[in-house]
Amino acid sequence: ICDISLSGSHNFTPNYLASYKKPESYVYDIKWQLPGPNSIIYSEDEMKNQLYSHCVTLFFKFANISSNTAWFPLFFKLEASDFYKTWNYKIKELKDLYESSVQTLNDLKKEHYLYKSAIAPFETYLKIAYYASVIEIYDVLKHRNKVLQPSEISIILDHCHDLYHTLTTAEEYCPYFQYHAHVIGLHYLNIYPKCSSSEKQRTKQRLIDLILFIKDNFYSYFSLNYLILKTGYDSLDEN
Repeated sequence: ICDISLSGSHNFTPNYLASYKKPESYVYDIKWQLPGPNSIIYSEDEMKNQLYSHCVTLFFKFANISSNTAWFPLFFKLEASDFYKTWNYKIKELKDLYESSVQTLNDLKKEHYLYKSAIAPFETYLKIAYYASVIEIYDVLKHRNKVLQPSEISIILDHCHDLYHTLTTAEEYCPYFQYHAHVIGLHYLNIYPKCSSSEKQRTKQRLIDLILFIKDNFYSYFSLNYLILKTGYDSLDEN
């Protein structure tokens, strides 16, 4: 068994694992996520339980498919034309999946407008998973090409900032926020030398805003993450 979601953009997975088996549709049946009476998230309001089951199933389906989409094994061995064809397909597939999932949540909010607050957190989770997956796919492009085009750098920065904005404006805290905040900071540090002068200024400002957000909002036992990013920020050139 190999958890491809942990392999990262370097795709550290066994070289014999060149494909994955898509899960059967029954795996995404909402009945598996329906809270039972003994669950700590069970509600006396049955509609709230049904909506939770629907939303969490939607999210985990998106997270699983997006993880598989971002997984790009043996990309160094592909010819340039095959690589770009596959890479562009993955970007489009992920965007289409995200938009479809968001539309489903919007339809649920319209149909069950009294439960909008119960649905809202899943919009946040979808955004986080989407931006993180897109950044990871662009990371593959960076490993493959070594040099990025200015437009590609701008797209990465925009997705990093969209992810940061999603974390900082979320109404409910999620333990995974700390992980994603740290990853955003590492991407800012990594891409900074490749930025134009104007982008460097913007990136430094976003990085220090992120560092202050981490300092003010997360637990002290995450202090090493904070120190890594703060040390990286302090080492950036002043130009």
